[in-house]
Amino acid sequence: VRVAYGADGLKMTQILAEVVAAHPDVLQDPLESRPQIRFSSFEEKCAVYEIRFWTLNQFEVEKVQSDLRFAIQQQMREQGVPFPKD
Repeated sequence: VRVAYGADGLKMTQILAEVVAAHPDVLQDPLESRPQIRFSSFEEKCAVYEIRFWTLNQFEVEKVQSDLRFAIQQQMREQGVPFPKD
């Protein structure tokens, strides 16, 4: 997930954690399977966050990823987290 510089990193981490926790197909237990949120890098115009998660149905991973992207986008807009500009 790319976020514009100046965005609150802790707020972004919270948004990602809440969105991932709310998805019914993302495993939350056991402890080793819980989703991980990482601040992975700085790029030229943005900061990059990464989400790692497990799901029981490997054939549905792309659907879960898409669901998460839509939910993250919505939460970023609602909470005023800026998207990077081209």
